[in-house]
Amino acid sequence: MTHRSLTPYSLAFAAGLLAGTPPAPLLAQTNLKYQHPSKAIVDLVDTRPTPFVEVSPADSLGKKWMLVGYISGFAHDRGSCPTGTAPRGLRFNPKTNGPSRGRYLTALGLQALPAGKEISVSGLARSAKIRFTAWAPDARHFAFINTSDAASDAGLSYGSSMSRARRAHRISGIALNGVFWFPCEWTPDSQSLLCKTVVDGRSTAPKRSEVPTGPVIQEIWVASRRGRPTKTS
Repeated sequence: MTHRSLTPYSLAFAAGLLAGTPPAPLLAQTNLKYQHPSKAIVDLVDTRPTPFVEVSPADSLGKKWMLVGYISGFAHDRGSCPTGTAPRGLRFNPKTNGPSRGRYLTALGLQALPAGKEISVSGLARSAKIRFTAWAPDARHFAFINTSDAASDAGLSYGSSMSRARRAHRISGIALNGVFWFPCEWTPDSQSLLCKTVVDGRSTAPKRSEVPTGPVIQEIWVASRRGRPTKTS
C-alpha cells in the first residue's frame, strides 16, 4: 500500500466534494502592517557604516588633504522614506531633482595628510544630506551638493569650502539637476564649475501617496496539468 500526504489543495478538494461544491483555487491574503523588529535588530541596522574618505590631489606645495564624510543610517519613519519615480529604470526624486535611493553624508571633516588632526567642516545645513563631493584639481577647494526636500527649499544646492578654511558656504539661486548623477564638474583651472540645471518653467510632478501601509502578502493554490496543486504568488 502506498501512503501519500495530503496537501492543502487535496484537503480543499475533499472538503468541496463533501459539501457538494466543486473545488476552486485557494486564495489567502493577509493585510498586515509593517512590523517593528526587536531592539537588537534595530541597533544592528542603525550602526553607522565606516566613514567615506576622499583624498585630494597634491596642492602647489605638494600637500594632500583627506575629506571625511559621515554616512547616514537607515530611515525608519514614513516621512524619511525615499520618494521618486523610475521611468525606464532611472530612479529619481522629482521634488529634489536628484537620486531617490541611497545613503548620504550628514557631516564632513578635513584632515591634513599624513598625520594631521581631523577638524569638522562648519557652515553645513542643520539636517545636511550631502552627496557628490569633489575636490578641485588644485586641492584648494572641494565642492558638494546638499539635498533638501523641505517645501520651502526643495532641491539640490551647491556648496563649497576652502581646504584650509574648513567652513562651507552655499551658493543659492541655482536649481541643480542631479538626475543623471554628478550635477557639477570642476574645470581644469579650478576656477569654475560646470553644472547641469533644471529647465526654467518646468511644471511640478503629479502628487501621489508614496508610502504603503504594509506589504502585500498573497498565496494562490491552483491545479496543474498533472492534477497536483501548485503554489504561486
